[in-house]
Amino acid sequence: RRGTPAFTSSAVLADDTALSPLIAADLDGDGLDDLLALGANLLYRNQGGRFAPEPLLAYPPPVGRIEVALLADFTGDGEPDLIVGGPGQLLGLYEGGKSFDQPGLAIATRPLQYPEAMSAGDIDADGDLDLWVGQYRLPYREGQMPTPYYDANDGYPAYLLSNDGNGRFTDITARAGLEAKRKRRTYSGSLADLDGDDDLDLLVVSDFAGIDLYYNDGTGTFADVTSRTVSESSTFGMSHVFGDYNADSRLDMYVVGMSSTTARRLDYLNLGREEYPEHHQQRQAMGFGNRLYLGREDAQFSIAPSTEQVARTGWSWGVASADFDNDGDDEIYVANGHLSGETAQDYCTTFWTHDIYTGGSEPDPQIAAFFDEMIADWHNAGISWNGFEHNKLYLSGEGRSFVEIGYLMGVAFEFDARTVLDMDIDADGRVDLLVSEWSGTPRRERVHVLHNVWPGDNNWLGVRLQGAAGISPIGARITLRSSQGTKTQWVYTGESFDAQRSPTRLFGLDRVEQVEAVEVQWPDGKVSTLSDPQLNRYHELTP
Repeated sequence: RRGTPAFTSSAVLADDTALSPLIAADLDGDGLDDLLALGANLLYRNQGGRFAPEPLLAYPPPVGRIEVALLADFTGDGEPDLIVGGPGQLLGLYEGGKSFDQPGLAIATRPLQYPEAMSAGDIDADGDLDLWVGQYRLPYREGQMPTPYYDANDGYPAYLLSNDGNGRFTDITARAGLEAKRKRRTYSGSLADLDGDDDLDLLVVSDFAGIDLYYNDGTGTFADVTSRTVSESSTFGMSHVFGDYNADSRLDMYVVGMSSTTARRLDYLNLGREEYPEHHQQRQAMGFGNRLYLGREDAQFSIAPSTEQVARTGWSWGVASADFDNDGDDEIYVANGHLSGETAQDYCTTFWTHDIYTGGSEPDPQIAAFFDEMIADWHNAGISWNGFEHNKLYLSGEGRSFVEIGYLMGVAFEFDARTVLDMDIDADGRVDLLVSEWSGTPRRERVHVLHNVWPGDNNWLGVRLQGAAGISPIGARITLRSSQGTKTQWVYTGESFDAQRSPTRLFGLDRVEQVEAVEVQWPDGKVSTLSDPQLNRYHELTP
């Protein structure tokens, strides 16, 4: 391809340690989303499309680094608060607004082991934001392995916390119906209206298991509906993103994980240890890769016919879905690559022929010694594990098909990528990208700021949701109506990997020249309507 690139690198944000989790939010009310880099305790103020760093929390957690964070109004005063956590830390609530200059308040009585996912939403219609927290558990440590590798429920517990409206939380995990599978090794999850009945359900995405779906009865009591809602749930789940890929105004979801050519070869050759038949039966499903699920009228999800086109991206982590070219269809961007060493020799074969049969859920000193020696040899030899993979950009063909164009558009980076966050940094009506690059031990991270310069003059319309005291934009549904039909977007948390999107949404309109109305249904059921809005600009809507 020759021509103007779709994205140009406008900056690289770097730190001596990790930067993620990353949160996009307009903290100062100037109409531009700022960037919170919690891993480094930095706030990057958006100064007209350029980021200027400054300290974020005046009193960061005293132990360890922040691994998970969520920005939302948990105290009901109309101002955003921060909840943060990390290994060995109590969850901390920082009451804020435009700054966070006071110490955090502990909202839990026991420290978390490895928090990795958080999502907020009003699960019981009482007018405040409740909180779900998922945790990961690293394999190989102390000689333990996820067991079984395809349905592991042997990690650290997840928590569902009920808010009293003032930022005080109570653990209701068990009585809410989430006890049975709360020990998944979880990487992402979202409170979202999965079945279209106007209450928030729960999607959990876990490594060594896949997805679990729980439907809410409207009171904050959940039922596990996974087996009757999706035909295939197994995967090495890393993250997810929501969208409406077939333009039917129902919520769809794209779940990403690890695809494995090794697993497919072993399956084709029918190779494996005879004493583990169930390991082989699950191998193809687990190593399949990503899946695109389309929401249906009967509250079930079908695997999209186009899933094969977006399935095998590699070892996938963060994901973003937005209409990057404003043609009316959402594209998908996927971050890939696990560990790139000094050689292309890959550890994946050892994992599939040895590790899935080794160890169990409990620590084992002898196996720990073996793993420690094996991992040291692996690093010393410069061996990779799904290394040198490229990020993918999928162009949508009216929701019916996808074509991979990452290399053509200059965003097929080969570094080991993790977090992906979409935001319109300069408010020009084109969605930009932030992509994090991981390297080194201990972890170091660089965030690449990619400015969208996709050629074209398609029309667009932006919506900024501004909550009020007792009414958060989290859980809102935005509907745009025009002569070309209806487009729907939602505001949820927990999407991608170590990221939180802004409550600002952009609709690509292609050649549409007039929009009849934009409607926002807020979490309390109230509807705000903007009739005949002007195109090619942002509009702010409040409850």
